[in-house]
Amino acid sequence: MKVYVAEVKDSTKEHEVDPKLVKSEIEEALKNRKSITFELTPDAMGAMILVSIDVDEFYWTNHDPVDQISGAATIAYDIATVEDYARLQANITVTDVKTQKELWKKHVMATITKKPMSRKDSIPLIANTLAKVFIKECFSKRRSR
Repeated sequence: MKVYVAEVKDSTKEHEVDPKLVKSEIEEALKNRKSITFELTPDAMGAMILVSIDVDEFYWTNHDPVDQISGAATIAYDIATVEDYARLQANITVTDVKTQKELWKKHVMATITKKPMSRKDSIPLIANTLAKVFIKECFSKRRSR
């Protein structure tokens, strides 16, 4: 399937995330998808589908938030464990190029925790995670049933 990934829009306040990095991670994730063969095109005219991405949040902290988990021991461990945390959110739309019909649209969120992970070091990691979450949510076998 021929696909074009449009230039990524950065709607974050800080503009710390490189849109070209996010685009390349999405393209790489599409190329690596095993169950569907994607062929990247240099422009939308040669594509069957268009992927549009608008990054609207990047968040980093050196104290990861407490997860929504159950069990006293698990909660106590999560509170006691201090790790760096990053979150990246984006509105991603997949459109049929020929008909201009919106095929899929979702606000996608990716999170990672790691120690140590500086704010700067978190950006390529979280961009890669966002790409993986997008592929899973948009093109998973579970979704296509």
